[in-house]
Amino acid sequence: MIYPTAGRIVWYRPDAVDLYGGDEPPMTQLVNEDGPQPLAAQIVAVHGPRMVSVALYDAVGRHYARLSVTLMQGDAEDPPMSGHYVEWMPYQQDQAKRHEIGNTAGNMVSTTAAASISHDEYQTEVAIQVAGSAAPRIKPEDILAVIAGETYTITPSGRTTICELTLVNGFTVRGESSCVSIENFDAIIGRNEARKKAIDKVWELQGFLLAQRLHERRTMPGDSIQDERARIDRIARVCHEVNRAYCAALGDNSQPAWDDAPAWQRESARMGVDLHMSGDFGPEASHISWMNEKYNTGWQYGEVKDPEKKEHPCLVPFDQLPKEQQAKDYIFRAVVHALR
Repeated sequence: MIYPTAGRIVWYRPDAVDLYGGDEPPMTQLVNEDGPQPLAAQIVAVHGPRMVSVALYDAVGRHYARLSVTLMQGDAEDPPMSGHYVEWMPYQQDQAKRHEIGNTAGNMVSTTAAASISHDEYQTEVAIQVAGSAAPRIKPEDILAVIAGETYTITPSGRTTICELTLVNGFTVRGESSCVSIENFDAIIGRNEARKKAIDKVWELQGFLLAQRLHERRTMPGDSIQDERARIDRIARVCHEVNRAYCAALGDNSQPAWDDAPAWQRESARMGVDLHMSGDFGPEASHISWMNEKYNTGWQYGEVKDPEKKEHPCLVPFDQLPKEQQAKDYIFRAVVHALR
């Protein structure tokens, strides 16, 4: 079973009321040779391991909210006889099988997947964007990019849950949640609350790093700031062209040259360079950042890369990537470290 948390992405399966009638405009759902395509939904509240509330978009981008929706766990239970439901994506189910979460001595559980960010934190980021602020800040995806894994431990008292987040540079932070009466203990609530407190510490650390970088830039002479931006751009160009050559060696000739690449792709490379120039992050940090960018633009896991369907086989945890795909992130990091 995969325990749901706020912020995770799931597939939404609409019902007849969603598609053909009701008080809202009907949802639009695309159909291909494999049947109706699922809709993308984000968990906004958890009511239990099999019940969540979600925010979702249909195939033309209309926004909907659905409360208390059945979450199918993929353990052979039948879908509801009538009504909508949500389910985990195939890569999430495969990940759960490969990294089965089970109790061990000390009630410790562990995952290597990046943690999700709470709905409140995403709502804060949306509010900042609506306000039109362009000032430097830490974004939710920046937090996800530095989290490599998470471990949970229930203490012998049975009242306290400890969440330890491992960052991509090997540093760890902890958060804990306790209840006074053991009768009130709930494993899912304990995990979620402990995790929120650990995530708060990651925000603090990333905030300090950003403040330090801004301080260093403010104390640079004007020419030095321009030189720094030009240096990032030059390194990003080299990283892009090295990756393009590596892809061509693998038989993938779809990558455009730097000058022909779309603005989002060049900016993504610059962000990757800035990430690795700001600290000693591992190659998995680049992959996590790339995954978050894909999810935020509507992509999902698919066995074959398909830009029209927005499906990509590399939307899996870093340790599940084929070696030749992992090599891209190792190469990117090595280039940045060699030229910085």
